[in-house]
Amino acid sequence: MSYDIEKLKKETDSALLVHHYQSDEIVKHADIIGDSLYLAKASQKLAAKHLILCGVYFMAEVVKLLNNDKKVYIPDKDAGCQMVDMVPIKNVQNVWNNYLDKDTLIICYINSSLELKSFVGKNNGVICTSSNARDIISWGLTNFKRIFFLPDQHLGRNSALSLGIPHSNIILINDYNLDKLNDYQVILWPGFCPIHMPYQVDKIRELQKQGIRVAVHPESKEEIVKASDFNGSTSYLVDLVKNNPDTKLAIGTESHLVERLVRNYSHVQSLETSYCFNMAKITLDKLADTLLNLESDKYLISIDESLKGDAILGLNLMLKF
Repeated sequence: MSYDIEKLKKETDSALLVHHYQSDEIVKHADIIGDSLYLAKASQKLAAKHLILCGVYFMAEVVKLLNNDKKVYIPDKDAGCQMVDMVPIKNVQNVWNNYLDKDTLIICYINSSLELKSFVGKNNGVICTSSNARDIISWGLTNFKRIFFLPDQHLGRNSALSLGIPHSNIILINDYNLDKLNDYQVILWPGFCPIHMPYQVDKIRELQKQGIRVAVHPESKEEIVKASDFNGSTSYLVDLVKNNPDTKLAIGTESHLVERLVRNYSHVQSLETSYCFNMAKITLDKLADTLLNLESDKYLISIDESLKGDAILGLNLMLKF
């Protein structure tokens, strides 16, 4: 069925916040498009009565946390995040309460549940994104002996290494080293993003021999980031492409975005095909149905009031960066 999305947006006083990883059919209707940090900040400046997040669920929760006076929706509440599911809150509480001393700062990637964000805020921790993880880790290590970074081990490790922290001061949590955690500067939760795992060093070397420079997301493995010419957040990768028209680039991140860049910029190619199946759950039909059913609870984001206050503490500290 065909829908006039722009007309529905206008009639309902709705604005679309769209993540870069969305398909073209969604992106073309965006009022704002960006990565998770940009969407979180930009959402607070929108005048629309209804905010519709076209991305994954944790992003919609963040928008709602920062816009308590507005109604926030997501066209599919099952659009989750595999990394978010890698962090059982009871396991985190066990490590924090029983194995880490009080001179530890907990830093939590924004790709996390509301419950985890609340736990972080309650314990004077801070949320981060891939855009500001390095700066927040640097700040943390000037004020604390160590940081506990979760859930993305690769973002945490790559950020720490870029600050000159040696491997010998970084530890990945497992069941057998919990008693040793306080001996390290950086403690990593064993989570990861499957979207950024397929890349191979051999492929990168092959492209570089052809005069093609490679750029990847810092959620990629250490050896991939090390082999690449550039690494940075989703917005960084987009800006890199736009600002370097004379440089041949192979981009390693979610394929909806990369394919769009390839179509729009002749100097760009894909490093590897890798789609986020959760992002793909947001379809034009579901978006239209959301706009047609704003008065129902089917797509409405609701926040547990007992978690909201502490979660906002960690987010507000992040936004200062």
